[in-house]
Amino acid sequence: MGITTKTFGEWLSADAKEFIEDIKRHKALYESNEDNAYIASVGTLVLRLKNELFGETIVFEVESYGTTKNNMLAVDAFVMEPTPEGGYRRCSNPLEPEKKWKMSSVISPKQFQEPLVKGALFEASYEIQLHQKHLDELLKIKLSTYRNVQESFLDHLNRLGNTLLAHATEEIFGNDVEKTISTKFFDRQDILDQEYISKYTKLESQFKQLQEKEETYNQRLKELSEKQIQWMQLLDKIDRHMQLENDNEEELEQQLYPWESEKAVEMLQSLLYHNSEDDLVYDEVTIEMFLRALQTNTLVILSGPSGTGKSSLVTGTANAIKGAKAKIIPIQSGWTDTQDLIGYFNPIDKSFVATPFMEALADAAREEDHLHLICLDEMNLAHVEHYFSEFLSIREQKKQYIQLYNKRFYLQAKEIIEHGDDGLNREQLFAAQELIERFPYRFEIPQNVRFVGTINMDHTVKSLSPKVIDRSFVIEVDHIDAKEKVEIEKKLNENKKSGYIDVSLEQFDSFYHIKHAFEKEAQALVDISHQLESITNASLNSRGKKQIGLYLDHVPNQKLTKSLLEKYYDQLIMTKILPRIEVSQRDDQSMSIVSNFHQSLLNYPRSAKKLGKMLENKRIVRFW
Repeated sequence: MGITTKTFGEWLSADAKEFIEDIKRHKALYESNEDNAYIASVGTLVLRLKNELFGETIVFEVESYGTTKNNMLAVDAFVMEPTPEGGYRRCSNPLEPEKKWKMSSVISPKQFQEPLVKGALFEASYEIQLHQKHLDELLKIKLSTYRNVQESFLDHLNRLGNTLLAHATEEIFGNDVEKTISTKFFDRQDILDQEYISKYTKLESQFKQLQEKEETYNQRLKELSEKQIQWMQLLDKIDRHMQLENDNEEELEQQLYPWESEKAVEMLQSLLYHNSEDDLVYDEVTIEMFLRALQTNTLVILSGPSGTGKSSLVTGTANAIKGAKAKIIPIQSGWTDTQDLIGYFNPIDKSFVATPFMEALADAAREEDHLHLICLDEMNLAHVEHYFSEFLSIREQKKQYIQLYNKRFYLQAKEIIEHGDDGLNREQLFAAQELIERFPYRFEIPQNVRFVGTINMDHTVKSLSPKVIDRSFVIEVDHIDAKEKVEIEKKLNENKKSGYIDVSLEQFDSFYHIKHAFEKEAQALVDISHQLESITNASLNSRGKKQIGLYLDHVPNQKLTKSLLEKYYDQLIMTKILPRIEVSQRDDQSMSIVSNFHQSLLNYPRSAKKLGKMLENKRIVRFW
């Protein structure tokens, strides 16, 4: 690397000092729209770096790597320079010395087979892209020329750790660290091999004994009478019930916290973090919107990029509430109707073939006192209104039920159970009993069920229809800023809480206020949305007003002051109004309306920031 003996810092402070100062002045003028010389001058800087300092290749340190949405390999790396001691160190950005200089590149995995390791060094040539505006974008790593850079173990410690760590390692292992460690490793490996051989021989003997016992057991089963088989099945049921009781006792041993509406969000945030091995971190606004939306018993849609913890928010919430259950249902792209979601009736066997979704509903019906969250994971892989349309409609009815099959099959099953039928085998009797007990022809949706959906938005999924958005609370779950995450974790670790919130379904559903306590405030938000009424489906209707009213009825405040009202309006604009906006950038009239609406959101920072990002879309202004 390099064509000069000068260090990067020496080159910047000597040869390029005046040139760098000129570029910084051009940059300041460029940012204030007074000068366009910045782009050309940065391009010249890159050429000078190549001709006077780096040469054709640069040594890089792998910072991170991963797969993009288009299944391309993306690599970010620090620019490195040699040190007088023979190692390498990171270079500062020439224009922003307080930052380390990074470059990136994207390549097809088929064209790149090298094993990537964070912190590893590699050498590669690079390309200049003069049409870019920023230094990090002007240079692009040519990953096709990737070549590993070998360094000693001590040099690696010096670079990634510090000199004290390297010196301490040298004192323990001597000058030839690699040789000493390798010798100790192989010595230890010989001991481990002997231990593994001994353990394997012992396990092999035990396995043979188990096989012999299993054969004896199977033989005895064949010799059992019908009556003995019935007794064995009965004992098996007793064992399962005892296991369930033991599980409940273990749950009761966990710390229980009383339900307090005023502290529910803070408590849930702590339990999400401390109950999980994954240390789930969500900001309070996301948690509050999710909790209030669940309390309204409306479909909740969690939107956001992969890896933000959407489904974990569902399971974590269930794990934080005593007795609650969560069931994740993966949606398939080929689903076209309700049968794909719930299952079908088999007229030959006279049995109902239930899907995991329908099994979850039946389980919830048997535990009416406990909250059940049923999550449709990646729900927009198929058209939601095709397979979920029946549920969207019945959620607004007083009696919420779905028809699983023809009533006459149910009556036949009832007749069999009540009067018996000697001509039927055990499977047929079981099918009839299951129709009566778990899957009646008219299945009522249990009141303890809450439906949640998670969505990603890319070219492989279906867009959400206005009908779905209108009947949902859409909550964005995004990556948390690193600084904010550290602050949240610090607060959570200062007041550690794990266990369960002890809340009955009645308490969870109950209004903090009387129903319709904030009718006036709900109408005011509907009036705010009417600024968008000339845009199709954008303004709120009577259904939206009802949902907003239910949301506000659950917030734990006796009176909504101006600041509190702005806080909750911000949440509701985010979840109920912004997802309804979809406007082409070519539609000048609609764009003017949306821009004016954006200006009116000054008191609602979260919504204003989101709409600002939406307006940056080059073709269509929309939430996703």
